[in-house]
Amino acid sequence: MDQTFSAYGLKFSYPADWEVEESREPGRFSVTVSSPATAFWTLYIDFDSPDPEEMLEGAINAYREEYEELDLYESSAAVAAFPTLARDLDFVCHELLNVARIRVFETEDFTAAVVYQLHDKELEENGAALDAVTRSLMWDPEGV
Repeated sequence: MDQTFSAYGLKFSYPADWEVEESREPGRFSVTVSSPATAFWTLYIDFDSPDPEEMLEGAINAYREEYEELDLYESSAAVAAFPTLARDLDFVCHELLNVARIRVFETEDFTAAVVYQLHDKELEENGAALDAVTRSLMWDPEGV
């Protein structure tokens, strides 16, 4: 991991050759890092602090609306030392098996979701990088 992103007390590392895109609107913020291929990792922050279960269901429903065949698995992954509501998804798009991970957690200041996705042909090349970005995520409440 060669680059570091920092905002709202959150910090994470990502590969130097990946692109970063931010989106800000009242009460919400997101940042996406994308590989040169199709893999991406997104952090969504909602300062209105919606219920984590609602945020998780909203993310899952977005995938359900887009993809007919969707397999859903519970996960116990943690993010930034926070317990999460976590799901792993598999789905077919353009005849490729795709993998997505959704991790929702809350802090005293916001509810956040980490979503990352790639197709199975990228797993070897970018799967570990996506996991490393997630593991590198840290939160400092003093930085909000």
